[in-house]
Amino acid sequence: MTDTLVVNVKMNNVTAKWQEDEVTAELPFNFTAEQLMSIINEVIVDVLAGQTPAEIEVINELDGLVVLDEASESVIPVMFADDNDAHFIEALTMNGIGGQLERKNGHALTTGTPVIQVLRLKNNMADVYADAAMYRTVTAYLRSMLTGQNVVTEEEAKLTGLFDQEINKWDTQALALTDLTIIQLPEIGNVVAHDLTNHVLVEKISTLPSVKVR
Repeated sequence: MTDTLVVNVKMNNVTAKWQEDEVTAELPFNFTAEQLMSIINEVIVDVLAGQTPAEIEVINELDGLVVLDEASESVIPVMFADDNDAHFIEALTMNGIGGQLERKNGHALTTGTPVIQVLRLKNNMADVYADAAMYRTVTAYLRSMLTGQNVVTEEEAKLTGLFDQEINKWDTQALALTDLTIIQLPEIGNVVAHDLTNHVLVEKISTLPSVKVR
């Protein structure tokens, strides 16, 4: 039997699979990052039932944006694509900026692209935007919460609309458009398996497994 615990994060639920056992928990409507992390912890603890895996692999399928304040707490539930944001893409396309961002990122802008969601906050929810200190994709957030690594791969960065693949850095044009600073975003680099650091899980597991989030 495998020594790897596999956690699948989907839009409606989280499933943890360990050897012959499987535990699934539903996600509530309009959930926060903290609620998501709590449910992940719960299914991991439940499925292990006191056992210890050698590895934990988290497979995230949520294309969402986590927005945190200076205390690393959510200022808004996890943001997802909203068709009402299509007008931002239309405006960026008309003034040419959209095409420039798409060429630098290598991906088309959609209402699920984080740069568009940041524009939603900036233009429609100024109070929330003012409180926002950090922006993380769901994958990046889970990686930081489970391993302490505040990092995204270049491929993950390309999907944000905030990246310049020619120089492999956050894009100054996109930052100016959203009024974000580099320190509000994760580092860009290599993602490797790392020892579990989440204090809730560390207290429940006798030895530290390595964790990989993708």
